[in-house]
Amino acid sequence: MSVIYWVTKVWKRQEYMQKWISIHLEMFQILTGGASMSIKETVESFIKFRRSIGRKDQSTTYSLRLFAKFIGETTELTSITESDCNAFLYRKGNVITRYWHSQHCILKKLFEWAFSRGLIQNIPIPVFLPKAPEYYPAYIYRMTN
Repeated sequence: MSVIYWVTKVWKRQEYMQKWISIHLEMFQILTGGASMSIKETVESFIKFRRSIGRKDQSTTYSLRLFAKFIGETTELTSITESDCNAFLYRKGNVITRYWHSQHCILKKLFEWAFSRGLIQNIPIPVFLPKAPEYYPAYIYRMTN
């Protein structure tokens, strides 16, 4: 193999490691400093983390930033309650849809990530979920239609 190939490969590996180190160093500084994070800082750190492991889903990013704006970007992560999460999930009415369940799943991932890093003591999302709506059965067209 050519020297250029190996140099490029080593450079990409170093770039990946620098990203990984900077993200984890930032989290370490927050954890050891004892300062609590705002929801906006937490969401941005979570998005950075997900991008560092190769996830590039825009809908999750949009939903998390929407949640941060809904709660208030300066709100501390530890002060978020289950009623705040319910208010966000039920903001479009009391109708339970697949969208509701996807939003719940996104919030659950965020809070589980924060819990695993010691940023919060409990996960403030609803434990008991409403039943998801059934899918509509596919309509099979016939030649007579």
